[in-house]
Amino acid sequence: MEPRLVDERDTMWEAVTGDFRIFLIEGGGVSAFDVEGVTFSEVELWARENAGRGTAISIALRESNDRGQSGLRWLIGEPV
Repeated sequence: MEPRLVDERDTMWEAVTGDFRIFLIEGGGVSAFDVEGVTFSEVELWARENAGRGTAISIALRESNDRGQSGLRWLIGEPV
């Protein structure tokens, strides 16, 4: 990875909220939750508050591609 300095004004739009999928992984089991219209900070806080000790957390942004197919863009953790 090679980060490079950019002009933070180079984007044309942004969104504060999104639709996310949260995975809590514990002891070989997975619980998945969808949350809509919230910020990433809210999602991460909920996941940390609801994860038990030893529970791994993965969070993905839910999106659709140009064909309208649902998919996940991983933000924290590994694909489940």
